[in-house]
Amino acid sequence: MNDYISNRTIHTHDVGTYVTHGGAHPISIVSVLGRSILDSRGFPTVQVDLELADGTLVSGAAPAGASTGAHEAVELRDGGAAFGGKGVRRAAEMVTTEISDLLTSRPWAGGRVQLVGDDLYVTDPERIAEGAEKGWSDAVLIKPNQIGSVSQTLDAIATARSYGMACMVSRRSGETTDTFIADLVVGTGVGQIKSGAPARGERVCKYNRLTDIEADQPGLPYGLSTKDDA
Repeated sequence: MNDYISNRTIHTHDVGTYVTHGGAHPISIVSVLGRSILDSRGFPTVQVDLELADGTLVSGAAPAGASTGAHEAVELRDGGAAFGGKGVRRAAEMVTTEISDLLTSRPWAGGRVQLVGDDLYVTDPERIAEGAEKGWSDAVLIKPNQIGSVSQTLDAIATARSYGMACMVSRRSGETTDTFIADLVVGTGVGQIKSGAPARGERVCKYNRLTDIEADQPGLPYGLSTKDDA
């Protein structure tokens, strides 16, 4: 995870920082393909396949989630008879035709008790700031597709940190075997992941990804920091 720069203005107390990896280098995306896959419940969700300029192929899949609160990002579903109206053909096409234009050929820089707010914040930076100022909780549950994008997720984490709140990155209902949240936990240094009991493949793969990262980068910090670490 490289340094993240947001265009959102956040009034902070102490600005948080992200863990960066030395040796990272810019990458260029040359093609983007959105397509429909099935989540762990058999409902359609979107997977995005990227081709990089060096020939590398990468992909990521979004969990659909179960809650549909008024403050959450709105899903784009097809409606109609197929999959009970839950199809994502239009969403996949939008990724391929619209979001592709934004990404292609653009350079990308490669023993504690907590009260954790979930639907109270819906990973929204403005609601997190309000909760921090009013003392609603001392930690935030972070769900990337609850707010809608990785950039907004990083805004949410930065906002929580600026108020001294802890963050816990979480899976959602209707998960896939995508392991991005494991990388997000380590890359941002939040130190906490909520992936559920290690009983099913879409959960276990997140934990396995953490062991892969540890094996590849044993010097990276894990878990919550302590006063001795500071």
